[in-house]
Amino acid sequence: MPPRHRYVLDLLAALDTGALVDAAASLAAMDAAYKYGASINAELRMRWCQLVIKQNWEPGFASVRAFLESQGKIRYTVPIYRMLLNGSECVCHVVLCLLSRCATGVSSVMRACLFLFSAAKALAAATFEATKPALHLSVIGILERLMSGRKK
Repeated sequence: MPPRHRYVLDLLAALDTGALVDAAASLAAMDAAYKYGASINAELRMRWCQLVIKQNWEPGFASVRAFLESQGKIRYTVPIYRMLLNGSECVCHVVLCLLSRCATGVSSVMRACLFLFSAAKALAAATFEATKPALHLSVIGILERLMSGRKK
């Protein structure tokens, strides 16, 4: 795919979580049109996975898992696992909503964020266990540290 696709995905990934209007429909349309989730270009797929995680688009989690199962390089796997384990910016939206004293919808937003965060963590754990035998020892060490929450 042309470099402009990488550029577009980088721009979209730089947006705040709520900045994409109707993120679910936008991401579904992009994936249908450009097939980012099934691309053979690892750079594009990594950026797509980052965008899927950042926007909490749960239907795209299958393509995230497929990408992690197809890749073993530190360059591609560690940033994705880090995003899955640290959550996206969903928690920031809850804080902003609380700060703006938005009484309606706070509890439902919090529940959705906790569900998606736990779904992302579960995806990371399940994928790591499934791919662990095929990964290099250094990658396993890094991912085990990430999973345990240790810095070094």
